[in-house]
Amino acid sequence: MKRKIGFLLKEVGTKLVEKAKIGNDFLKNVSIFSQHHINLKSSSLKKIWHYLSGAEKPSHETLDRLALFAGFPGLGKV
Repeated sequence: MKRKIGFLLKEVGTKLVEKAKIGNDFLKNVSIFSQHHINLKSSSLKKIWHYLSGAEKPSHETLDRLALFAGFPGLGKV
């Protein structure tokens, strides 16, 4: 699962202008998502990066929204 999320984040990263690393960057990236009609909170993006570091697990809803942004049909219930 972690490998799939890593691939998804790589795809999302190619569509974002900047990589999110600090709180303000997460807010900037939320506005980029909203331009594509995908609503994500900055806290959801932070959770994704925390998951990759082993600290937290993202929700299925967050993963679906990231998949849509990356151009995939969504991950669905795992």
